[in-house]
Amino acid sequence: MRKHTAEHPTGYVVYNIRELRRKHLLTQRELAAKVGISYSVISRIEGGDRTRARTVRALAAALHVTPEELLLKAPDA
Repeated sequence: MRKHTAEHPTGYVVYNIRELRRKHLLTQRELAAKVGISYSVISRIEGGDRTRARTVRALAAALHVTPEELLLKAPDA
């Protein structure tokens, strides 16, 4: 399993999606349904796989943040 941390750029998006999903009390399946994708895509993203820009935009909207916040913002310590 890959280790994702705030020090690693991929870690931002992985950490942010996971933490925001949990903050909104959503399962991977629930978030996927809100976005209109399969839950396996959410699982792969949270596992560190890359994703398309339109998926990032849809995830950001569902999680009430901007795409930039989702991709670039370091998690609050």
